[in-house]
Order: sequence, then C-alpha cells, then structure tokens
Amino acid sequence: MKTVDRVAELGRLIEVNAADTESALVVIGDAGLGKTYLLERFSQEAEGVILVRANPAERAWEFSGLSAFLAALRDPQAQALSSDLSWAGTEGPFRAGQELLSRLTAMELPPTTVAIDDVDIMDDSSQAVLGFLARRLGGTGLKLILSLAELGPCGPFSLLPELALAELDPTKSILLGHRLAKPGTDPAAIQIIAVIASGIPVYLREGLEALTEAERQGRDPLTYPVQFGPRAAFAAQTLLAAQDDCGKEVVRLVSTAPVHLEVALREILAEHQSALDELLARRILVRAGDFIRMRQAVLRCALYVSVAAVERQRLHEQLEKAHRKHKSSLEQWHSSFLHDGETSPRMLLSTALELVERGDSGLATAYADRAILLLSFETEEISDLLCDLSTAMVDMGELAYASRYLRKAAELSNDPTIRIRSMHQLIRIRYMSTHDLNSRDVAGVLKQYGTEFPDLCLELASMVTIFHAERWEMKLAERMLKLAEPLVPMAGEVANGVHRFALMTVSVLNGDPTPATEQLKAVTALGLREIPIPVLMMLGRSLTFAERYEESRMVFDSLLSRTPPPKPIWLETIRFFRTENEMRVGNFHRAGEAVESLHSSPDVRQFHVTYLHILRSWYFLVQDDEAAAQTHIDAVLTVASGGGNWINAARISALRGRHALAHGRFEEAFHHFLRVHESGGGKLNPAFLRYEGDLIEVLVALGRSAEAKRFMMDLELRNRQTPSLWATLVAARCRALVADGELSLQLFRQGIKLARELGTGYEQARSLLDFSERLRELGYLAQSEQQKNKAKVLFEELGVPSWSERPPIDRRGRSGTVPRLRSALGKDGARSILGAPLPEPAANLPVAGPDAPARGAELMRKLSPGEHQVVERVLSGLRNKEIAALLGVSLRTVETRLTNVYKKTGASSRAHLVALINEESGAPRDAPDHGNVVNLRSLEGLTGG
Repeated sequence: MKTVDRVAELGRLIEVNAADTESALVVIGDAGLGKTYLLERFSQEAEGVILVRANPAERAWEFSGLSAFLAALRDPQAQALSSDLSWAGTEGPFRAGQELLSRLTAMELPPTTVAIDDVDIMDDSSQAVLGFLARRLGGTGLKLILSLAELGPCGPFSLLPELALAELDPTKSILLGHRLAKPGTDPAAIQIIAVIASGIPVYLREGLEALTEAERQGRDPLTYPVQFGPRAAFAAQTLLAAQDDCGKEVVRLVSTAPVHLEVALREILAEHQSALDELLARRILVRAGDFIRMRQAVLRCALYVSVAAVERQRLHEQLEKAHRKHKSSLEQWHSSFLHDGETSPRMLLSTALELVERGDSGLATAYADRAILLLSFETEEISDLLCDLSTAMVDMGELAYASRYLRKAAELSNDPTIRIRSMHQLIRIRYMSTHDLNSRDVAGVLKQYGTEFPDLCLELASMVTIFHAERWEMKLAERMLKLAEPLVPMAGEVANGVHRFALMTVSVLNGDPTPATEQLKAVTALGLREIPIPVLMMLGRSLTFAERYEESRMVFDSLLSRTPPPKPIWLETIRFFRTENEMRVGNFHRAGEAVESLHSSPDVRQFHVTYLHILRSWYFLVQDDEAAAQTHIDAVLTVASGGGNWINAARISALRGRHALAHGRFEEAFHHFLRVHESGGGKLNPAFLRYEGDLIEVLVALGRSAEAKRFMMDLELRNRQTPSLWATLVAARCRALVADGELSLQLFRQGIKLARELGTGYEQARSLLDFSERLRELGYLAQSEQQKNKAKVLFEELGVPSWSERPPIDRRGRSGTVPRLRSALGKDGARSILGAPLPEPAANLPVAGPDAPARGAELMRKLSPGEHQVVERVLSGLRNKEIAALLGVSLRTVETRLTNVYKKTGASSRAHLVALINEESGAPRDAPDHGNVVNLRSLEGLTGG
C-alpha cells in the first residue's frame, strides 16, 4: 500500500538501523495495514538495508526461508550456505541455529540490516532459527527487522522488541483516501469510505475502486452497505468461519445495520446471548452506550453482502419488530429494507437530522443516502430537509457531508428559497474550509429575490459582508452592505440582527470601536450566558479588532466554559479567535498554549485549515523553530499562489520579517516586509498586518533614515484615517527611531511611558530595547545596559526572549545593499509605497503623538491649526523640507509657521520647543535613570517610561 502515512514508524526503523549495536525489531500488524510498504520505504531510505520477501509457496520446504535469508546477504560464504543446507543437519532448529550463529560470526560481515517481510509465512524451521538468531546477534554485524501479523506468547519471536502498526486514525485515513481517489471524486464519498474502512489502507483502496462512476462523482447516493473488494470479503469469511453456529447467527444479525440497540439484540438472540458476550469480550463487537456495533465496519459490510437475500429479509423483520417495541429510530432503517416496509425518505431524513444533532454524523449519512436512494416523490419537501440536514452538519463541522447534501437539494428543487439557502451554506462551507470567498453571484441573487425573500437575502448578504471583512477586503464588504441596505426595512428582527453585526464588524475594522463597545454594554446588562453563541462570538471578534482585548478574552472565556459546549464549528472558531486575541495583545505565553491546543486531538473535521497553518507558523517562529514553521508556511503560500486570499501570504511575510528582525537579520527582514507592501499591505488599515513599525525599524537599522521618515509620515496619516491604539503606540516608538540625538531620547521616554500606561508589555519592551540601543549609540553605556535589562525581563515574561538577544542596531557606517523602496514625496504631496495619493490633511488636525491630547496643552492652545501641523511633524523628528512635502505647502510657509510658533511659545530652537512641550506635560528631560532591573508590576520606577 503506497502513500500510507507511517512517518513515526519509519523513524523507529531508521533509528534501529543507525544504532551502533546489533539488534532485532519485530513489526506487527494485520494484513492491509501497510507492513510491506513500510519495509519497502525503509529499504529505500536507509543505508545498508536488504529486503527479503517470504514466499508462501515454499512453506512446506524445511529451511527454505533460511536459504532466502542467506542468499540475500550478498556474501559468497553466506550464499554458499544458502545453496547447500547440509550444515543445518538433522538434529532440529536449535542445533541448526547454533551452527548458523557460529558461521555468521566467523564471516565478519559489514554492518548490515536485513528486513524480512511476512516472516510468519516462512516454514516453521526457518522461523525457529531466525528467532534463535535474533536474540544472539552480537558479533554478527547483523540487525534484523521482521514483520508478521501476530506475535504469539510462545512463538519464535515472542519477547523481542516490537513495533505495532495501529489502524490509521480517521484524519489520516481521510487524507490517504484523498491521495488514493481518482481526480474528481466527491470528498464526502471519500470520507464515508475512509471511515467505514476502519483505518485499514487496503480496504480503503478497495472501497474507492468499487465505487460506480456516478457514486464517485456524488451524483448517486452510496448503496448501503457499501461495497468493498476481495480482501474485505476474504477477511469477513475468515471471521465467520471462526465462529460456532451461535456466533455465526450473532455476526449475521449484527451485519444488518451500522448499530443496534443492545436490548433489542438480546431479545432476539435469547439463548444465544452468551455468544454475543463472547464476541464483545473478543472485541469483534464493541459497545457504545446502549448500542452495539461491529468494531470494523468494513467487515460488517462484507458480511452483509455474503448473506442470502431471503435470510437478510428474515433478519431485518426480526430487528424491525424489536426496535419498534423500544421506539428506536433503527426501526426505520430495517423497515426500509423490507419489501412491504412503511419507512419513507422523509422519515429517514428526519432521523438523520436528529442523529447529526446528537453528534453522530457518520450514521446520519447512512440514513440520508438511504433516503435519497428510495426517493420517488416529495422532492420539494425532501430538498428542504436536506438543507436543514446540511446546516446542522456545517454546525457540527462535517463540511464535506454538508456540501454533498446541499448539491443534492439544489438538484432536486427549483424553489428559490432552496437556491438561496444552498448558496448561503456553500459559501459558508468554502470559507470555513479554505478561507476562500467568491461572492460574485450574490449580487444577482439579492437583485432577483431580495424583495420576495428579504430575510434570507439579508442574512446571506450580511454573512458575506462579515467574511469579506475577515479577509480585510473592506471595499467589497462595504459594497455588500450597500447592496443589502434596501432589504433592511423589509426583513425581520433576526435578519436585521445579523445585519447589525455585519455593520459592527465593518465599523470596527474601519477604526470606529463604538458599535462594539455599545453592544458589549447591552449584552453585559442581559448576562453573557443568556446571549446566543454566534452573537457573542462575533462580539468577541469585534472587541479584538477594537483593541479591547480584556473584554474580548472575557467573552471568549465565557463561551468556552458553557455547558453544554458550543457545537464544533463554533467551538473551533471561538478557539481560533481567542488565540488571535492573545497574539494581538502580545500575550505570547497564552497564545502559544492556545495554538498547542488547536486540533490537538484526532478529528475528522477539518476547517480553518489555512488559518491554523498561519497560527502554527507564528507559533514555531516564536519558538525559533524555523524548520517546523516552514512546513506550515509552505502550506499557506501554496494555497495563496493557487488563487487564495493574498492577505494570507502577506501575513506570512510579515511574520517572517518580524522573526528576521528579532534576530538582527535586517536585510532579510526588509525583503519580507517589501513583499507585504508591494502585495497591497500599504493600502490597508495599518493595524491589520502590523508591519509598518517593523519596516521603519529595519530601514533605520540599514541607515536609510530618509525612507524611514517617509514611512513614518505614511503611518501617521493612515492612522488618522483608521485610528488604532496599536498604530499610535508604534508611531510613538518610530518617531524616536527616526529622530536624532537627545530629541530621540525624549521621544523614546514618551513612547515607553504611553506603552506602560496602556498596559501593552510587548510594545513597551520593544521601545525599551530600541531606547537601549539609541543610548548605546549616543555613549550612555551604563544607562543602555539598564534599559536593555528591563526589556529582557519583559520579553522573558511575555515568552519571546529572542528579542532581547538581538544584535544592536548601529546606524553608523551602514551602506544599503537592498533595493530602493518605491515610495516618494512628490509634487502631489505624500504618497504611499505603491504611489497611491494619500488624503489631504485636515486643516484642524490635532497634534499627533502618543500623548498629544495632554502634551503641552496650554502651549498648544496658542497655536493656529497650521502651526499645530508643523509642531506635530517637528515632534516626529522631520526636517522642514519633509514637513513641506507632507503638508503640500512651500518650504517658506513651514519656516514662517515655525517662526510664529517660537514667538508664541518662547522657544529658541527645535530642541527647546520639544523640551518646553514635554516640560509642561510632566515628561522628564534628563538622561535615563540608573534604576535596577524591575518586574512588570514595578515598572512605576522607570524614569521617563
């Protein structure tokens, strides 16, 4: 079986091969689990490995297996022993083993590993000799890897070190199914076959090959029980042959349905109940609550097919009556197989919906496919039920199953409501699974059906709006809101509630947190546990983007502590959102723990896959494990290059750039950030990708101050358009980075003070680190070391110690070895890196800066709006020419305004002006303090921040 995922097992074999001492290892696994493939791959990837295959046709010939083993050793003496077995004598395997061990030791073979596949089908004498040899390999130069189906307690290989091949877990089985299936195979069909195949690769392959073309493409339902191939049939007959008559009756009875109510089975079996108990004890059957099923579903299917049609009718009749007595929905299953059964497709689908809501989506697919197979009328009602079933499956995270039944619903009905509902869920499924979004057809649906079905259309438009906003496609989100606007007066309260959340999401991402904070007040007044899960989830997400991280954490924690827990798709989405909340606030310990928990258990549901790869990329980069991160980085970039959301590729580049910056690899960091900017990152709200501050720091490190200042202007102006706390904090640090001399120290103190007051430890630590490096550059070595130690304490408490170990930035003597950025300040004023004109600054803009509202308020009240603008840029460290270009005025105008500022404030120079403003606001002017390294909670002692 090729393409079986056995990475851990292969690693164990390679370890044995690489060991210095001779040893043996037994690989155990039932037929079809991939033993042969594993040994084949081992022989290809490891050096000095010889693969020997046992031949069952030679089993009757004594020592024939031993002859094959010796012939494979590629040594003339060994091959001579293989040709003439007279040395084995006639005194039995023990004497033959002693003689062989003596001769092998004398040969002085080079280190050699021999892998023998299916050693248990060799002749008994060869097995006995090889078992004897495997315990006495010292001095022979040999290592033995022996594969067999079962390790008996007294067999020749008992008590040897063993490696047991387990059945594949559902996730790996499904992934293998996708690799084995023909192109175009319905993903739901693959998943159904993979689950029934019970984690055994050979049965999975047989089941996929047995599909008809219409079943493979999803046009026809699967016929239950699902058909497999000869290997499954042989295993089923072997199982049946091993039972006595009572056991055979039980096995045939159980083969009629995926599960059975235990009490119903026992009533039918009566005197055969001991046979049922025996099969349970041997784990041929397993119990799950009140139900019993066959452990390997694939054998159930193969056994059922082997039962005669008349006998199957008899068994179904018995089970239908028994389950009806106990009012079990399994009555419908058995009735559907009877010639005169009363079960309708509608009844089967209603039961399927109940099963999904109880968490048994696998059994629900059997009922749903059975219903479709029996369908002859009631197609409109059935289509509605299929939509209900699909919606429930989406909530349970069974996206492949949901897609299957949505397509069938649309195929069976021309009802516009079915079309709208199907489109809604299919868009949702595609987004949840790949974060891909294609909303081109939505506008047409709104136009065609909006007046007739305003609620359905408004909910569809609102969902698409939220998805576009989540992808940071704000223009598309706003366009969708505009299309939905006429539907608001016509729609009901539920649809309008969804629409309000779409409006809230867009407002928050455009820099207005008011709707989110007002919504938080409303739900808090009602009590968080009284609010529907989707409402709270979207509120928590909006609070994250509104930079209300503590409130967001409170909302998500409330959701995660609910009893019963949210349905899987909500639960996983909440966990993802909570993880990103911790990442954005800079709580690396909590974020890391959250990433570790995501998808930590084997689960057949696969959604938010791209999002998970992004989070794991972040996690491994923070852990400085670049090799592990690369796997997830490649996965994101592969999807992005195939037409996926470009934002995801930009997020990866931003993460890689930040990692390179943390390790002092400034040119590498520059290239990553350049990719972010040139892909369109410079047109977004700066709080989205959060890379501009890092890019400015890289440019300063590379000695490219002019470009750093241009980006500083760009960041400030865009922060005016979409204000954010993050951009304000980063702008405060970057003002200090682009400034020179003592002015930069004053600005660093202001930035550190602001970060400390607002409780953002990560930005505070970054500012302390940059402050330390600037102090070092200006010759304040002792103070520099103190600030670096403070930064180190913070970084270690946050879980990112690599930042404090970064080589210091030295702006002196650097020559640029990286390409020039396509950013300029031309005659049209400031432009972004892509050349898109920025909006003209308003005439009454307040003074920028982290503490602009409080800083030098009395002095600033004396100034005109134009003078405010000039002072703001002076505080940013810009020169007069740069200020003129940014404001779109002449150099003479800037000089005149600055002269008027000096007169009104009493300042004699730029440095004096900065000092006066800081003095009035209470900011210190002296050099950094000489305080000791302090804890997060005692940072009040930090002079100037």
